[in-house]
Amino acid sequence: MTFLDSEHVRLVTKIDDSTLFMTLDILNSVGGSSTDLTFLAEPLFNYYGLTHQLQQYADRHLKGLAWSERRD
Repeated sequence: MTFLDSEHVRLVTKIDDSTLFMTLDILNSVGGSSTDLTFLAEPLFNYYGLTHQLQQYADRHLKGLAWSERRD
């Protein structure tokens, strides 16, 4: 029987709830046209950290699943 790994779900949820996506949603709704996007630096940095955590977790705990192999 297939099940969802709670830690995997937690990490994916943290990415989905990241400030990057909230910031981009707001920017999209207000129609931002700024060429200075430095305000995205911190959300992008945090997003990278979250995706790195997910990749490390997947490398340790999700090996052997059909979709878990890297395709560099």
